[in-house]
Amino acid sequence: MCVCGDFNVVQCVEERRSVRGCGVVTDFHHFSEFIDNNGLIDFPLCGRRFTWFKGDGTAMSRIDRFFISEEW
Repeated sequence: MCVCGDFNVVQCVEERRSVRGCGVVTDFHHFSEFIDNNGLIDFPLCGRRFTWFKGDGTAMSRIDRFFISEEW
């Protein structure tokens, strides 16, 4: 299985930077559970650490991802 897209949530605190803080912590746990429960492997990024940047540079996140299953 291959799952990809803009998930609009990060897997851990280090994947989001903002002047307002890290946001809702429970989102991290739910997203990690989704990944684990479906046996998905997070395909690593090459190059930049973040995939989304706010225009004024005050926020950035890694929300675009490619997941694959071990069978795929």
